[in-house]
Amino acid sequence: MKKIVEKIAVAGVVKKNGKILIVQRGDSDEYLSGLWEVPGGKREPSEKTIDGCKREVEEETGIKVKVGDPIGIFEYKVEKSEQIREVTQINFLVKPIGKVEVKLSSEHKNFAWIKEDEIDNYNITKETKEIIKKAFKFFP
Repeated sequence: MKKIVEKIAVAGVVKKNGKILIVQRGDSDEYLSGLWEVPGGKREPSEKTIDGCKREVEEETGIKVKVGDPIGIFEYKVEKSEQIREVTQINFLVKPIGKVEVKLSSEHKNFAWIKEDEIDNYNITKETKEIIKKAFKFFP
């Protein structure tokens, strides 16, 4: 029987000029390679959730952010050869601080700033699409 490991992931929904930033996972990623998502990742042990969101968004995009309200939570499983990861992802509205110039990490191969009516043009999970659509309603 595989070991079950629980993880918490954090993600930031970044908006600029009426568009939301999405990033595309690299082709070598063993889990959902090529999929589009909002920037985020695993919270580190003992790390505050808000700090993890700031860190992940900056690591993946080069954009410094101020973390706002949580916009939604969803869960997913990642099955690996030696374990099953049960992940709870907390998604936040985030506001860019300073210059907004995307510099992708090695984890991602592309990025796009999308309008609400462009969501279906990208391979995005149902859960992430719901978060993005919800974010468009919250942003002024």
